[in-house]
Amino acid sequence: MQKYGVLDSTVSEMTAEIEKMFPPTTDASITKAVADYTGVIDTHYSYFRFPSLIKKYPNAAVMRTESYARTSDLIKEIMDEHPEVIGDFVWTCWNHIGEAGLGRCVHVPKEEEEKYNNVFGMMDIMVKTEYPYRLSNCADFDINGVPTVQGIYRKNVWGDQSTCIAVQPPAYHDLAEIKMLGFSRTEEKQSWNLEGEEGKPIRVNVYSGAEWLELFLNEKSPGRKPAGKKAPYCASFELEYEPGILTAVSSTGRKEVSRSTIETTGKAVKIKAVPENTQAKAGVKALGGKSHKGQLGLAALVTLYAET
Repeated sequence: MQKYGVLDSTVSEMTAEIEKMFPPTTDASITKAVADYTGVIDTHYSYFRFPSLIKKYPNAAVMRTESYARTSDLIKEIMDEHPEVIGDFVWTCWNHIGEAGLGRCVHVPKEEEEKYNNVFGMMDIMVKTEYPYRLSNCADFDINGVPTVQGIYRKNVWGDQSTCIAVQPPAYHDLAEIKMLGFSRTEEKQSWNLEGEEGKPIRVNVYSGAEWLELFLNEKSPGRKPAGKKAPYCASFELEYEPGILTAVSSTGRKEVSRSTIETTGKAVKIKAVPENTQAKAGVKALGGKSHKGQLGLAALVTLYAET
């Protein structure tokens, strides 16, 4: 599968370990039975098996019913070349409580990278994820329904031309980043508020489905880089942090197709919820709102305002 990019060593290691548990003929007999009965074969993460399955079962469709989001560009490339590959279902669409730490990143000194950058080292980190880490952190939408960088990247893979700026915290710049199995992506935020980090090296990743990306920090450009399928779908820029306005412009040919801007904001504010009434009479009609049966029920009436 080198033709489709760098093979995910973690997936390969896991698959190899699992396949040792079964006789060589087991997989083939099960796959043939499924292909004959349903006409569809599922590789379940193992995208590198597509070419051999297509060749062996020419009358069956092939798909992945569960996969790593960060291999979406590989599956898209395979689908473009092989019409037998009919789809891909990523784990997962919406962030969820449980599988805590499945998609987290861990940052360690570079000399310790080899210790963790293998399937067993990653699993060890994941199972030791401690409270209050409750979420899986491997989804296209966060727990509040806000699109994540992962989700934006996958939209770009499937043809969207929008631009997304994501910033890696300066504290991680010189550390090795260990991604949990294939579920996690680089730890980054869509924010340019980094008070106290002025002058420190920082990595900015810009995602786009367009052909080229150019980044501007306070109207100064560190250069133009390829994006889209060639990159794939992400260009990284090394900067020194300074407050201000960060803008990324995506273009195909000589035409701008989209842009995105994040900027340093003013002093932090907080939002307060203040009740309009501190007392209410008992009874279902005391305040506005309707119950699930259509009757008037209790509802909290509040005013929201911001203050520094």
